[in-house]
Amino acid sequence: MKEAIQSIPEAGRKETVAGSGYEIAETVHTLNRTPNAFRLVVKRELRRQPDLFASEDRYFYHVVGRIIR
Repeated sequence: MKEAIQSIPEAGRKETVAGSGYEIAETVHTLNRTPNAFRLVVKRELRRQPDLFASEDRYFYHVVGRIIR
């Protein structure tokens, strides 16, 4: 799932509210042991205090998924 999220192009991300610090995007993902595909809505939020946590990533990610039928 992480690779699917990271493969979303920058042009595919939209800041819903100007200056909010987060963007919304969509992608499709499949798991190895299921024939179902999942629609993922991804919120990418800029870390306001990047040095607070020991992480090199500039963003937090929140994902909501739903089976595509």
